[in-house]
Amino acid sequence: FQRSLHKLQLTKMDRSPVSIVTKYDVLCGRGGKTNNHVGNVEYRSIVINHQAEYVVAKRIDKNGIARRIVQIVHERGGRFLKRAGGKSTDVGCEGWLEIDEKKAIEKTSQALREKFSNQGPTGRTMKSKDA
Repeated sequence: FQRSLHKLQLTKMDRSPVSIVTKYDVLCGRGGKTNNHVGNVEYRSIVINHQAEYVVAKRIDKNGIARRIVQIVHERGGRFLKRAGGKSTDVGCEGWLEIDEKKAIEKTSQALREKFSNQGPTGRTMKSKDA
C-alpha cells in the first residue's frame, strides 16, 4: 500500500508556483545558474553512476533505470522544477513549477544518453576555457 501511495504522489504533482528552491531540487533549463545548482550537480552524479548500466540495458529496461533515478531524487526530498515564466535568472526566486513524473523520466533518459565529462551532448570534446 505504501508503494502505491508513493507512486500516486509522484504522478500527481502540485502545479502551484514553488517559492523556495532547495539544494535537493533539479532545475530544468539551460545556463550556468541551473547547471551549477547543487541539486543539478548531485543529479548529474547520480546519472553518471547509472550510465554504464543504461548503455548495456535492453530498450525495455532503460525506462526503469531513468525511473529509478527520478525516485532517488524524490526520496532525497528533491523535485524536478521548470521555469514558470518570465526571464529572471535568480535560482532562489519564485517562478518555478514542479514537472510531472513522466517529464522527469524523459529528462533523465535524455541525460543518460548524454556524455558529461569534457564532452558535449554530441560526444565531441568541448574547448577548455583555459585554452
